Amino acid sequence: MGVTSHIPDELERDEVLIPDEHLTDAGLPRRSLVKVAKIASVNAAIIDRGLGRLPDKTLHAVLERLSEVLGLL
Repeated sequence: MGVTSHIPDELERDEVLIPDEHLTDAGLPRRSLVKVAKIASVNAAIIDRGLGRLPDKTLHAVLERLSEVLGLL
């Protein structure tokens, strides 16, 4: 999913703000959000290293929003 540090004044339905207290865990240098509708497949061979990990609470919020956007909830 897409991650951006461009934060609009109002979030769209497909956006989840990463709480400031989780930015370090996620390996992000500044305030960011996940664009759950921007799904892409990336070949694992081109990934040099991971940045970080979303805490479970934030990951759950992202997956819940994805389910809503896909019409699964």
